[in-house]
Amino acid sequence: MRKFTFHFFLIIYQISFILNIIVLPIEVQKKVKKDIDDPDEYYLTTKLNIGEPIQVIDSEINFEISDYYMTNYPSNVKQNYNMSLSKTVEKTNINNIYSSKFSSGVLIYETFHFYDDINCINKKKFEHINIALPSFSDKLYGCEIGFQSRHSSRNTMSFINELKKNQIIGSYIWTLKLKNLNEGNLIIGAAPHEYDDNFKESELKFINSFSENSKPNWCLYFKYDPVYNNYTISVNIKVLISPKIYGIIANFYYLQAIEENFFKKYYEKNICERIIISFEKRNYFKVICSKENFTRNDIESFLPLNLYNIAFNYTFVLNGNELFIEKDDKYELEILTEIGSSNTEWKLGRLFLKKYQIIFDDDNGLIGFYKSKIINKEGKTQTMSNALKIAVLFVVGSFFIFLSFLIYKKINVLVKRKKLANELEDEFMYVSKVNANDKNINI
Repeated sequence: MRKFTFHFFLIIYQISFILNIIVLPIEVQKKVKKDIDDPDEYYLTTKLNIGEPIQVIDSEINFEISDYYMTNYPSNVKQNYNMSLSKTVEKTNINNIYSSKFSSGVLIYETFHFYDDINCINKKKFEHINIALPSFSDKLYGCEIGFQSRHSSRNTMSFINELKKNQIIGSYIWTLKLKNLNEGNLIIGAAPHEYDDNFKESELKFINSFSENSKPNWCLYFKYDPVYNNYTISVNIKVLISPKIYGIIANFYYLQAIEENFFKKYYEKNICERIIISFEKRNYFKVICSKENFTRNDIESFLPLNLYNIAFNYTFVLNGNELFIEKDDKYELEILTEIGSSNTEWKLGRLFLKKYQIIFDDDNGLIGFYKSKIINKEGKTQTMSNALKIAVLFVVGSFFIFLSFLIYKKINVLVKRKKLANELEDEFMYVSKVNANDKNINI
């Protein structure tokens, strides 16, 4: 009975804590230059294992689109999926599939192999997964996966929605967990507190993401206050979360503030200067300083960038040691400002996401963050806590053990009755050893 009870609880515990997640290891790659004078540009990529025999397919992770597809003219990744080599591909007659890359495509079913653990040790096969492509042909294909909100386009396919529809993941929640500024994991299907003890469910709060021109984006509103003398910005700024960029893109007002109140004395001594750099067909101002005369002490005196979010009631802080990087003989401030633009929108890149892990709920268009003792409007945690799960399991387990005990007792009673009935039928009588001895003494 004890052995049965132990195994029963073990099975219940294991079943209850199985997570339906997939993990995509990602890394930052440099774009191929069309011209030697072109600036360095980067993108995020992962490798998908598709078909049988398995083909390793280069895939771009794009946070500016919501759909995913195969294409024979990808922007950045190599074309290395050969449909004719796959034994598991299934063509369909479904046409007029739209994407951000082509206006009319077709649908196929394929087998995918994903990591289903956060340590990226085990890969599991998932069959009959939809994916769109421009046409049936003998061409080679690359893959592009969008992680913008799936609600941004109703007519295109969503990678996360496809995973959920096939019950590969447990929820529409995903997060980007960076190991460093150039590599990490995309974890899809559960919130971090469900697989990482460093996070507490009671500290997770979700708030609404905001739309731009009726298009849902992963966007928040902040107030920033550099506290430079009497210069204070009190208005809200719209901030897009953009993992493909390294640092931060700010508006021109912020550049003016830090130049007037911090860099001015370094400009006058030719220690720092404002330069122009280009990427994504746009020009930006960037401040760089000579490492010989601009030291770590100067970096530490740079007043931190404080981004306050009202809904979270939390100030996100990036200090000088985080905002400056050392490159060759220079220290470079990783806050850029677009030239000639009146755009007040900011962007936060991997520098921010490495320090603050942000959670995305693709089903409801919400952005989450873990903050100590933060609760939702109803004063309750968002989902069932681990303690509550254990309590429920204990009650359920106790019920089954009690039921098993009753069954066990019932069987014992039935066995004894049957044995007694057999004894009466055979006219057997059992006398205790003590009584037998007494009889012998009396005789």
